[in-house]
Amino acid sequence: MRSLCQLEEIGIGCFGCCGHSWTKEGEVNRDIKKNTIRYKEHEDDLVFLHKEASSIRPSGGCYNLVQLSSGKVGCSLHPCQHSGKDLRDNVCDKDYLCKTNHLFQSWSKEKQDKFIRFLNTKKLTPFEYSMGMDRGLLLKEFDSLGAGK
Repeated sequence: MRSLCQLEEIGIGCFGCCGHSWTKEGEVNRDIKKNTIRYKEHEDDLVFLHKEASSIRPSGGCYNLVQLSSGKVGCSLHPCQHSGKDLRDNVCDKDYLCKTNHLFQSWSKEKQDKFIRFLNTKKLTPFEYSMGMDRGLLLKEFDSLGAGK
C-alpha cells in the first residue's frame, strides 16, 4: 500500500497529524532538532521516550517528532524505528489517516502517480508538505488544476 505519510518517491515524510495548533515553520524545525538530539541521547530508553510522547511542544509538534535516519521527519515511536515494535499505543491516534491520504488510498494507481508527479513539481519543505497534506491544501490545488480527472 502506498502512503503519503512517508512518500518514498519524492523522499519526504508527513507529520501533519503529529501535533496541533502548529506555529511557524522555523519554530517547528527548531523543535524537531531539539527532539532529534533528545531522541539520539535516549534512543535505548524507551520508557523515557514513551513518557513524554503525549506532550506537545509550544510549536505544536509531538516530542517524538524527529529527523529519522532516512533523512525524513517522522515519529520516533513508529514501528519502523524499533524493528516492527509499535510504541505509539496509548500515545496517539496511530490509525488516523488525513482526508488527503484517505482519498489517495481509494484512487487508481494512475491517479496516484499523477498526484505524486504534481507533488514532486512543488519542491516542498517537510513543513509545507505536512501542513498541505493534513489541511487538504495540496489536494485542493491538485483538484483545481483538473489533474485528478
